[in-house]
Amino acid sequence: MLLQERPTVPTLRSEEAPPRRHPLPVRIAHWTSALAILGLATTGTLIFTKHFRHAAQPIHYTLAAAIIITGITYLAFTLRTGRWRAILPKRDSLQDAWRVLLHDLGIKQHAIPADSYNGAQRIAYTTVIILASGEVLTGIALFFGKRAAPLVHLLGGKSMIVREHIGIMLAILAFIAVHVIQVIRAGQKKLRLNEPDRSINSSTQTTRRLAGWGWATFP
Repeated sequence: MLLQERPTVPTLRSEEAPPRRHPLPVRIAHWTSALAILGLATTGTLIFTKHFRHAAQPIHYTLAAAIIITGITYLAFTLRTGRWRAILPKRDSLQDAWRVLLHDLGIKQHAIPADSYNGAQRIAYTTVIILASGEVLTGIALFFGKRAAPLVHLLGGKSMIVREHIGIMLAILAFIAVHVIQVIRAGQKKLRLNEPDRSINSSTQTTRRLAGWGWATFP
């Protein structure tokens, strides 16, 4: 009696594996920071207007305090759990980031690991943390003014600090925009992969559904 062959189930590529769910403190810090940054950008713009300056300033300072507390809490959690090791760039991160860029542009396909941060993510997340720190530092200098004279002098004076503060915020907003685009792309890929294919059996369809969970993640 011949043994019946089992249907072949395609193996998930590393880039298609379902990503692990982030810890609750990380998710809270992620969304709190994102909303606070958008609020800071809005109120910061209104501060430069004559009619809304006084109304926008207290909201701006409150959001700034919220993001500072969130940042300190996230930093403490990252250091305590050792999560920082998965975020900081490694020796090969730059080369890996180039492969990710070619992959995203559709120039050359590479297997992108989903169980950890790739080189592009490590560089991007570390950069945005540094940018956020610079935004807080310049904000403190602007808030305290003459009371923080050494810091103001170190950063180049009030006029220069204003330019630095705005420039850093624009860079952070650019990061958020790219991040949102990546999330949308991952969601579209998930929808395409979740479409049933009549030419394959149910086991393979299940595998394809599992493969559609994208890789757009946050630190």
